[in-house]
Amino acid sequence: MEREAQTDPYTPEYVVKPGEQPEVLTLATLMYKKGLPAGLAEVEMIERARAKRAWEASLPPLDDPQQWEKRFKMMSDM
Repeated sequence: MEREAQTDPYTPEYVVKPGEQPEVLTLATLMYKKGLPAGLAEVEMIERARAKRAWEASLPPLDDPQQWEKRFKMMSDM
């Protein structure tokens, strides 16, 4: 008896350099038949995640106590 089995597409191992955060790794929750191929809902999720990362990058750093109040205000205004 011949069997056919479809396996998930190959996902290679990877190394991320310190300080880098490749956008593609934020999509790790999407898998073949579980969000991929991407439809409208997935594209909208990706766009929301991009907007959130851009907003987070615009916040003052946590290592500057003088900027904490500004950061907390920006977060509460969101």
